[in-house]
Amino acid sequence: MIDFEIDRSVIKSEFLDKSIERFYFDVLLRSKYPFQPPIIMTRTTFCSPSLADGRDLLYEIIPKQKDEEAEWKPSTSLYELIQHIPDFVSEVLLN
Repeated sequence: MIDFEIDRSVIKSEFLDKSIERFYFDVLLRSKYPFQPPIIMTRTTFCSPSLADGRDLLYEIIPKQKDEEAEWKPSTSLYELIQHIPDFVSEVLLN
C-alpha cells in the first residue's frame, strides 16, 4: 500500500473546509498491477456523506471522456493518476 497526502493549496475550491490542511489517500496495488487497476481510498473526511469509508474511488478520479464511462488503462502511471485527485476533490466539494 502507498500512503500519500495532498496539501490543501492544490485544491481549487471555495468550499474547502478551512480546518483541513492535508488530504490523505491510500493506493493499493494488486498483484496484477498495472493490468488490474489499483484501489484508491481517502482517509480524509471532506464531504458529507463521507467518502472516507474504504470505498474504491478510482473510477471517480479518472477523468471521463465526453459521454463515456471512466476506464482504467494499464499505461496510466500512478503519477498521472495522482495528478487528477485535486480536480476530483474540487468536483466533490462543488456538488
